[in-house]
This record gives sequence, structure tokens and C-alpha cells, in this order.
Amino acid sequence: MFMICLTHILHFVYKSLNCLFPPRYQDYFTVMEHKYSYYTRGSKQNLYVLRAVKTCRLNSLRIRAPKYWNKLPQSLEDSSSFGIFKCSLKEYLLNCYVQIAVELNCYYYCCSCNHLFLSCLC
Repeated sequence: MFMICLTHILHFVYKSLNCLFPPRYQDYFTVMEHKYSYYTRGSKQNLYVLRAVKTCRLNSLRIRAPKYWNKLPQSLEDSSSFGIFKCSLKEYLLNCYVQIAVELNCYYYCCSCNHLFLSCLC
């Protein structure tokens, strides 16, 4: 469930940054280059992460989306089309999931078909 929500959030950010939405949503997120003209500790990130004063605001799209977007590799962010971005994002998230499952030993190997299966027991 979390992965589905995460992909929808990242799809929204990609469309917003690449002008695939109506003009109302094109400036929904602030790019760090537009925020400061000098170097800051946060200038390594692509999107400016707003501060949340109230706990209920931590779950808003304007707070969560830049955090997720800034964790993506640069190759994903620079995708030339939305279709390429969707496929690359799916592959990236699946690789992250498999990597975590392998680290936690939440997988099993089938000798007959030579496939690696993730178990739901972890």
C-alpha cells in the first residue's frame, strides 16, 4: 500500500516539475535553485522542503513529496518522458524492496525453477 502511495506522489512531482499539469500546479514545489542564489547546506537537494509547525501538516503533499523526491537518484529525476520515468521508478522501487528483503533474510530460493521469492513473513 505504501509503495502505491509513494509512486503516485512521485508521479505528481514529476508532472508538476515538467509542466505536465495545468499552470496552477506547475509552481506547487520550489526548486532549490530558485530559492537561494548562493550555496547552502540544503542546496544539494533538488526541491525545497517546507517546515511543518503542526504535526498534522507533516502528512501533506507539500511536505512529504520533496522529501521523497530528493532521495531519488539523479538519473530518475532527469527522465526524458513520463513513461520512461514510470518504468524506471517501478524498477528502482522493486530493487530497493528486494535489497531490503535480502538484508533481512526475508526470501527463499526455489531449486527447481532457479527463482528468488520474497516471503511475507518478515
